[in-house]
Amino acid sequence: MKRFLKIRNKISGLMGNNKFLAVLSVIIAFGLWCFVALTVNTEGYAVIRNVPIEFSTGNFESELSVITKSAETVDIVVYGSRSVVGVLSKEDFSARVDYANITAAGNYSLSLNVAPANATTEYNISSYSVNTVEVMLDRIISRKFEITPELVGATVAEGFVLQTPILARTEVTLTGAESEIDAVSTCAAKVNINAELTETKSHTVPLEFRNAEGAVLNLKNVSADISEAEVTVSVLKEKEVGVKFSFTNVPAGFDVNTLSYTLSQDKIKIAGPAASVDDLTEINIGYIDITELTLGGNMEIAVTLPTGIMNLEEIESINVSFDFDGFIQKIFSTQNINVVGASAKYDITVLTKRITRINVIGRQELLTKLTSDDIVAEVDISSLGEVTVGTQTVPVKITITSSNEIFATGDYTANISVREK
Repeated sequence: MKRFLKIRNKISGLMGNNKFLAVLSVIIAFGLWCFVALTVNTEGYAVIRNVPIEFSTGNFESELSVITKSAETVDIVVYGSRSVVGVLSKEDFSARVDYANITAAGNYSLSLNVAPANATTEYNISSYSVNTVEVMLDRIISRKFEITPELVGATVAEGFVLQTPILARTEVTLTGAESEIDAVSTCAAKVNINAELTETKSHTVPLEFRNAEGAVLNLKNVSADISEAEVTVSVLKEKEVGVKFSFTNVPAGFDVNTLSYTLSQDKIKIAGPAASVDDLTEINIGYIDITELTLGGNMEIAVTLPTGIMNLEEIESINVSFDFDGFIQKIFSTQNINVVGASAKYDITVLTKRITRINVIGRQELLTKLTSDDIVAEVDISSLGEVTVGTQTVPVKITITSSNEIFATGDYTANISVREK
């Protein structure tokens, strides 16, 4: 009896405890829900969210690609046994667009086919959030376009010259929807100057793609390998400078200042960077090989200007007229053949005994006193580059030792033998 009273008192105490009653209520409610779910209503609905839509076009036209699409996922509502549908995930379903009868590029509203990834009868697909998908189909191509620089509002100060703008890169490659690329006619690098120019500057500007009418296109489904162009706007300073030239193959000891000549044009208009031309008073336009002179006295020099200097008058050549009044020409021979510039590791033997038919030009009073002993033929081994062992023919230079106002013209050679010591 006492034991019974003790148990009853404990139960009475628990029933008066609010926390105990709250826990007990939850346990009872859960049990009742499980009972109803298992015995009364065992089926229901479930929503499977964000099932990816498959857009592969390989099954109907390998050249076409999906350019844009209105949806990429679909939500699926399924009905079936709660124990089955309650554990389904997006991996248990496939969603594909239907490309039936599609053979050409264009914009289409395509049906969506949704199905279980594996055949089943345990549940049914009741509905899904997307029934059709808007897609743009087109071919993906790549095409190169030449970039054209375009200056806006550019004026040039007096005494300066504006050159054609220079692009760091002259082409751009577009890749994307063929229909959009087909609409592109030109690509421009537009530089807004709106100023008077006196110096060279570089500008980085966005590229503009235009149609045949010149309207700027918005290429939504095309990418470019570059989006900007670097344009150098070159401004050169004008100047008129004197003209000069230089002699080549001048014999040792000959004074070129003893030659008198006139130029068909002794000044030339040029343009170049201000730092280069400000202190420039004359410019070397080219060279004359003294061994090619004749008593005819006229030579043409092709005008070649230094890099960065512009020939404003576009003069291609200048005539040099030599005054050989009082000069004569005589033919000589010499046995004075010397070797210079030889390495100590070689023995050099001159096989040629005499060089003949040496054409010499000079004033008459000097040339009549000239003898063969005054003429020296020199073989410069150091000028030959890599020395070849054996017998060979090499060029020689003719020097007049008795006067610095006489020179030889023409080309001469000698035979030598090279042996290693």
